[in-house]
Amino acid sequence: MRFTIEGLNQEQLVAWKLDATDAVLIRWFADFYHGATMTKIEHEGKEYGWLHYQHAIDELPCVGIANKKVLSRRFAKYTACGLMALHIKKSNKGTFSCYHIVPEKWDTLTSKAEGDSAGYSKVPCAEDSKVPSAGYSKVQPKDSLSNDPKSAGVPARQASPSPAKRKETPQSRSISLFFELYRKRTGKEAPWTRGKDHALLSADLRRLGEERLAAALRSLFEAPPARMSSFRYATVHVFLPDAEKRLVDTELAYSKRLRLLKTCKACGKASETTGIDCPKCGEPDAYQVREARHA
Repeated sequence: MRFTIEGLNQEQLVAWKLDATDAVLIRWFADFYHGATMTKIEHEGKEYGWLHYQHAIDELPCVGIANKKVLSRRFAKYTACGLMALHIKKSNKGTFSCYHIVPEKWDTLTSKAEGDSAGYSKVPCAEDSKVPSAGYSKVQPKDSLSNDPKSAGVPARQASPSPAKRKETPQSRSISLFFELYRKRTGKEAPWTRGKDHALLSADLRRLGEERLAAALRSLFEAPPARMSSFRYATVHVFLPDAEKRLVDTELAYSKRLRLLKTCKACGKASETTGIDCPKCGEPDAYQVREARHA
């Protein structure tokens, strides 16, 4: 018998009446919970991570769950066995299901067998090694407010691919720039959705190009319009035309300054002119590089 599935103790899964689908869901949530890309809240001294059920459905098509209520019933089992604690947060923006992984129960679920027999195929638990088990992919953020998550009792996430192996694209570079600007401006990790935000960014890339989009993003984060209420990409997208116009105006003003302020190569005086002759000394072609004159 294989002792662990997804790094989780099979015997303990069976004892809690959980199956292989539960193992996949628990591992995915634990990796997401431990990372820096999940929305976190504090409640009664504990850290809870917001679970957007549709995001889990989109991320795990292999489990065959396409209904939010079915998924919520799965997580109800995890709270019933004590592995997780549930906190329902209500606000004027809606109702949010937030879960906390109970460290003691997690340790039980990821513990190794005492005195492995020859019949067991051992797979290291993620928290027993700095190198995670193969096959766990990094989860893109659905939303995030925390960049310093507490990690006690939660397995390590898989490291990102090395730069040499990871192929960069204009889209990935633009997303990285957005995350960097967001982090510098707010001190938090940027919220991001694979569907809407990716689609909007791709459209902006096609319209502006990578260099122009980068300049517009920097302009918005440095000096956002007064009516811009947040820095989510969907909001930023709406105000990109404002940033583009501001960039064009700045470039025109700079170009105008360069055109007007010229230094005569003959007399050395600066003049405001669009012509080629110096209005100070009357020298023709006064702003061209002049050859040295020999006596």
